[in-house]
Amino acid sequence: MIILPELSADGHALNVAQKILKSLQTPFHIDGILIHTSGSIGIAIYPDHGVNETELTNNADMAMYGAKSSGKNAVRVYSHQTTESITRDLI
Repeated sequence: MIILPELSADGHALNVAQKILKSLQTPFHIDGILIHTSGSIGIAIYPDHGVNETELTNNADMAMYGAKSSGKNAVRVYSHQTTESITRDLI
């Protein structure tokens, strides 16, 4: 979980998510083994997607599982309109 308390626009969370996913794509070595990783990110923004820590965490979690179901290196922003989140493929 990453908390960004000083966002001036919702799009900034997407920019941060994009940078995180990009950094996760860089392979690295552990004990001589090349490791490849990817990520799935769910975003919930206060107060639009929750007014307390529990609501925000649950909604970000739902968005993250939606991102996982859509494939690798994806991010979803929680949406109130439906239980489906808006898919944004960042890579």
